Amino acid sequence: MARLYCLIAGIVLLLLGYLAPGPRLFHLAGGAVLVCVGAAGWGVRMGAQTSGLVYTLAALLGFLSALLMGGRIPVLGIQAIGLYDVVYLVIGWMGLWTGFREQRGRGDAAGRSDTVAASPGRSPGPGR
Repeated sequence: MARLYCLIAGIVLLLLGYLAPGPRLFHLAGGAVLVCVGAAGWGVRMGAQTSGLVYTLAALLGFLSALLMGGRIPVLGIQAIGLYDVVYLVIGWMGLWTGFREQRGRGDAAGRSDTVAASPGRSPGPGR
C-alpha cells in the first residue's frame, strides 16, 4: 500500500510542479523522490511517513496562515494558496496513514528479531 501511495502521490506532485504556478521546486523534488522510492520498492514506509509528515505540516501552516493573517503573510515561509493546502493535506494524511499502517517486510533489517531461535535440543551459542 505504501508503495502505491509513493507512486501516485509522486506523480500528482510532479504534475503539480509542471502544470501549476507556485512552489514548483518543492513539488518537483518531492514528486521525484516519491516516484523513485515507489519504483525502487525499498524505503516506501519511510518515504510515506516522511512525506506524510512534511505535507501535513505544510498544509497546517498554510491553513494557519490563512486563518490568522488572511493568507497575506506567510507563516514560516509558507503562504496560504488554498487548493495547494487541500492537496497537501490529502497527500500528507494518506502518507501518514499508509506509512504507519504498512507492516515491516520480512527482509527488512528493522523488522528482524534480535534473537535467533535455537534448533530443537540445542541452545543458541554466544553472540547468536
